[in-house]
Amino acid sequence: MIPVQRFGDFVKGEKSTALGSVKPVTKGKISLSELKSCLPEYVADAIIEGIRYFGTRIEGFDSEDAVLSGIESIFLSAQIEIFNIMEKLRIVVTTATKQAHSKAIQQQSRPAVR
Repeated sequence: MIPVQRFGDFVKGEKSTALGSVKPVTKGKISLSELKSCLPEYVADAIIEGIRYFGTRIEGFDSEDAVLSGIESIFLSAQIEIFNIMEKLRIVVTTATKQAHSKAIQQQSRPAVR
């Protein structure tokens, strides 16, 4: 899901509940979101300032309905991959431990050679 928010809502710090006249063109599904709260204040302020500046150069760039798109994070995928690797390691370690234990028992049960 790609998080998106109307510029007007971003400025107000409110979650977008509907798109306006500008429709996002993205590959993938979108999710109406509130992007400002996940940014440091100085970054959010710089984005607003930059968009307003470009609005003086490009008509409509700073429209209330302009759409900001966040990034789709793959953090969860990375966590799942790490979990899968750890699970495989656990299986390998468990198997090696069982084999070593079995070998030790076999050696203990053999009569001593004299």
